Amino acid sequence: MTYRLSYSGRKMTAMDILKIKIGVCEHYTRLYNALLNSVDIPAMYATGYALKSDRDIEKGSGHAWSVIKVDGKWMPMDATWNIFSGKLPCTHVFCDYDGRGYTYTGGYSTKTSFFYEYQEE
Repeated sequence: MTYRLSYSGRKMTAMDILKIKIGVCEHYTRLYNALLNSVDIPAMYATGYALKSDRDIEKGSGHAWSVIKVDGKWMPMDATWNIFSGKLPCTHVFCDYDGRGYTYTGGYSTKTSFFYEYQEE
């Protein structure tokens, strides 16, 4: 896929995204989730901020990534940034999880990556 900021906010289906192969984080995430769901891997859409600096949240921009159920645990993955380790850098600040009643617990570190834990309520 090609990242193109001008596509921000465009509503597209996963099939549209797959055909044109252009988008921003929301499109990467929607397509990745659709592909995972098609092979029965639970994946949901998470939103938050990708900070430019660990000291300045105002310079952060909205971002989207996936949370995937692997071996009974929910783990974050970011198709836009090619992060599939289940660990996201501390620049990712979680805000919402598709309104599905999930909560976020975890830490924030200015020096290291950290693990997210997602739990069903």
